[in-house]
Amino acid sequence: MSMTSKGRTQIPVWQIVALRAQGCSDANLLNDYPQLTRDDLKAVHTYYAQHPEEIDAAIAAEAAES
Repeated sequence: MSMTSKGRTQIPVWQIVALRAQGCSDANLLNDYPQLTRDDLKAVHTYYAQHPEEIDAAIAAEAAES
């Protein structure tokens, strides 16, 4: 899965995790990104649970660029 979410979405996992950390609900994510499915969000949560250091580093790197 690396840094992109599952399948066709090409939305970075770190971006979805960061939005959740900012309080965005799964319902809001599904509304804002109609190409995402509940299964995609489950895959993101599973990936993050297994690779938190990788995703947290990506979030920090993105924040440093902003």
